[in-house]
Amino acid sequence: MDVFEAVTFNGGEWFIFFVDFYHPRRSRIAPDGFGFTKELAQFSGFHNFCADFPYDFMDKKASEQESGLSLAYIALSKVTGQIESRVFNRPLAHKAKLELVKSRLSSHQT
Repeated sequence: MDVFEAVTFNGGEWFIFFVDFYHPRRSRIAPDGFGFTKELAQFSGFHNFCADFPYDFMDKKASEQESGLSLAYIALSKVTGQIESRVFNRPLAHKAKLELVKSRLSSHQT
């Protein structure tokens, strides 16, 4: 099970997703309030905890590409303005949930 933190493009909503990439078959069930799209690069993901998420997005993206990983990334043009404007602020309730998840992980990368 992998854990991902996500935020909407406007910074208004924050989420924590639990994803099983190792399940023997692909599910077409989306979490409540979400759906699937045919647009491949609708999200970005990293396999390391980002303490300054999403402000370290561009640096993480560059280092992941240098390592040879080919993940689906959104176009930087979709988030550069928001990152530069610093519109993303984790709400206190979300921070608390994130800390709880981190504390319960049997192993995680920092």
